[in-house]
Amino acid sequence: MIPDRPSRVADNIFRFIGDILLTDVNDPRLERVTVTGVDISPDLKNAIVFFSLMDNVGVEIVDELPESKDELAEYINHVDSPAVKEAQRAFRKAEGFIKKRLTTRLNLKRLPKLNFQFDPSYSRGHKIGKIIDKVIKNDGTHDE
Repeated sequence: MIPDRPSRVADNIFRFIGDILLTDVNDPRLERVTVTGVDISPDLKNAIVFFSLMDNVGVEIVDELPESKDELAEYINHVDSPAVKEAQRAFRKAEGFIKKRLTTRLNLKRLPKLNFQFDPSYSRGHKIGKIIDKVIKNDGTHDE
């Protein structure tokens, strides 16, 4: 097996699933979804497809910042959004359709098993940005 093959296959899966979501899938639960990356096992049997929700749908922003570092970390990392759960259900429902479309585009004997996982990095970044905005606003010494 060519050592770089898994990364090429992952790149193709990433690109093709993005295209499939944009042009072929009609499920409204997947309209606000974007694929952020694909990790594939070296044997090409399993692939994790990471996705995020556009516009931070379901990201809760609190008015009061948590007091302790642990509470702040919990707040930043916590994702329990109904929109995320709905997207995961929609991916499970559409998995067969997506795999069928992928087989026509990929030149593989066997398509990897797809596992769709929410990628919280965009939501974390959004929360951290809001925290920074609040700190600057509360500081009162920052010139804009």
